[in-house]
Amino acid sequence: MAIICLKTISGAEDKPLDYYNGLLEYHLINASNITDAMAEEYAVTTDLDTCLQNKNNEFKWKPYLSAKGEELTGKIKEKGKEEHKYQIFTRADLGEFDFNKHGFKCPFFKEDTVIKLDPTAEKDARGKGIISQAILEGVVNEIKILVLNPKKLNILAIPDDKANSILEKRTDKYGMIDRKVYLKLNTKIKKYADRNEMKLYKKKADGMLLPGYFGKYFLVINITGVEVYDDKEFNNKLGELTTEVKQNR
Repeated sequence: MAIICLKTISGAEDKPLDYYNGLLEYHLINASNITDAMAEEYAVTTDLDTCLQNKNNEFKWKPYLSAKGEELTGKIKEKGKEEHKYQIFTRADLGEFDFNKHGFKCPFFKEDTVIKLDPTAEKDARGKGIISQAILEGVVNEIKILVLNPKKLNILAIPDDKANSILEKRTDKYGMIDRKVYLKLNTKIKKYADRNEMKLYKKKADGMLLPGYFGKYFLVINITGVEVYDDKEFNNKLGELTTEVKQNR
């Protein structure tokens, strides 16, 4: 199951786990030296127009790439001083209301839950096309994330009368119910691993992760909390996913 990250306007307190932050986090652990290939990848994904202007002139390209390598080194050092906590914004559908647990089921996580960080996000159509081609050529690497605790949060605990009201408001004249909700995943990067170590995670997932499922770059995270919102602007909070009933009804 792949989680699709939404392009969203986050609050001032949020730090989205986007491709840029994922790239810096990956290199923070895995890179002992910054190579020209890493500098080019960084340039393509963060400074595309200037990168293209310099690419075909070796007298411009060499100093440009060197400068980008130094810039990347500095950004990685800055990243090492930060907390490795991020938010991921996505969407899901509410399941049926569980009258025993007094909450909506949210069958969102599975054991093979994977999050893909899109390097083309926030780019215009031209940029998306160029970076997509760079991925095919191996210049840019996709970043994928394995969630280690996907089964622990699966109920949106909510009073029965409020749950009924939510469904009533979302029901159209034909009786169809819009169950789409928007999620803010609060995450912490837990562990980094290379491709050889994926055997451990494949075993944990009972072989559900297929060979080649992960690309060259991947991270491992824990989800520390999931906030559920009624709207894609993330203003109207419905509650948080839990495994327990938090209040009497």
